[in-house]
Amino acid sequence: MAGRIRTVKPELNDDERVGRLSPNAFRLFVVGIAEADDHGNLRADPALLTAKAFWGCPLPQGQTIEDLFTELDGLWEFYEVRGQRYAHYRGWRKHQRVDNAGEPRVPLPPGWVAEMKVTNDGKRSRKVWVSRRADELPPSPFPQLWSDRPPRPGFLSPESDVQNLDPEEV
Repeated sequence: MAGRIRTVKPELNDDERVGRLSPNAFRLFVVGIAEADDHGNLRADPALLTAKAFWGCPLPQGQTIEDLFTELDGLWEFYEVRGQRYAHYRGWRKHQRVDNAGEPRVPLPPGWVAEMKVTNDGKRSRKVWVSRRADELPPSPFPQLWSDRPPRPGFLSPESDVQNLDPEEV
């Protein structure tokens, strides 16, 4: 999976957590930026990332890619889907600007959702994907819509109506 052209902002060098990384962990961190999809997710297969990040200079004797994963824990959020390991860049939206995000290329972390939005800049419509934690979703407008309706005789609220349903009538 080839990522888009990415840039590394100078502010990355000011981040204390990134500054504490070993040279090899920093190399893997930057290679991961290029490999990540538009939502900051990438395959975290040890063999794949070793080949991509250290093809020209092997890891020192005794150091493994798993050691580097341990060092990156906190900057990357590791997760597994159907037996495959993935990583999500924490702070991706802070450090990367993706104007026309495409569909996620790898599964999202648990608790995340992706939705397609259609934007119109006056000249053309575009489909843009947005991913975020499920708890960041805007609240449902349904309770507000229901409270704005005048009360109907015999109906208390949607919640109480559902609770008072007789299963035989459904």
